[in-house]
Amino acid sequence: MTYERIKNGLKKRLYKLIGLKPINITVHDYPVEKIGGPDYGHWYIPTGILKEDSICYCAGVGEDISFDLDLVKRGCKVFSFDPTPRAIEYVKRFGKGITFLPVGLWSSDMKKKFYVPRNPTFVSHSISNMGHTTDYFEAECRSVKSIMKSHGHTELDLLKMDIEGAEYEVIYSVLKENIPVKIIAVELVELFSPFDADSVFRIRKLLKTLENHGYILVNYDKNEHNLTFINNKLVI
Repeated sequence: MTYERIKNGLKKRLYKLIGLKPINITVHDYPVEKIGGPDYGHWYIPTGILKEDSICYCAGVGEDISFDLDLVKRGCKVFSFDPTPRAIEYVKRFGKGITFLPVGLWSSDMKKKFYVPRNPTFVSHSISNMGHTTDYFEAECRSVKSIMKSHGHTELDLLKMDIEGAEYEVIYSVLKENIPVKIIAVELVELFSPFDADSVFRIRKLLKTLENHGYILVNYDKNEHNLTFINNKLVI
């Protein structure tokens, strides 16, 4: 047994002994609509905010772009990102109308390792190495700020992330850079697959930090573990 496993095991026992309370996720009343596939690949987005020509960044394509394509149909300008080889081939076949960059999102422009999933049939790889595997490929990553500068964008209407644990790094960098984003939609992967015994604290910190920066939660899809926030400084 490794040192990390022993440490995490001891933490879990300690948290149980001190009666650590579950995460309290409060959803504010705001109208939302379902965009994307009927069974998979959909997100709940607040109504009335996305317009024709809205700038939407969608990170984490996998092999389902029903959400991205629905945004295109609405007239939004969609920029999608994913460095995974299978995702790149998928978008080549089906991604008409989408501006696609075969890169990952991170807090800076650099190369990162993307670890293979434990189940070889899954498409999503992760910087965070969620499956605790050893095989990986290396790919270029870009920061949101860098991509926006390259395309002449000064603010985003939507930043959607399904990026297997890298969401913390990206969100904190967006907040630190004071990048104006009206909607942040994110799969918070640790709600169903904790990385270690500190997962509760990381989630609480992220939610509190978003709140402190003016974001309110308007939808929590418990089936997909997707959360949608709006920036009340820009929207309300």
